Amino acid sequence: MENKLIVSLSPHVHSGDSIQKNMYGVLIALVPAFLVSLYFFGLGASS
Repeated sequence: MENKLIVSLSPHVHSGDSIQKNMYGVLIALVPAFLVSLYFFGLGASS
């Protein structure tokens, strides 16, 4: 019996961006949440 299984990589989308560029995007996305937390809880919540 012939083996008909094909092993290959998953079909992930590749944008060509570096990991560093993606992490900058993550940091930019977290800025609004950080600012809102400062507004609601103040600087005292961080200590």
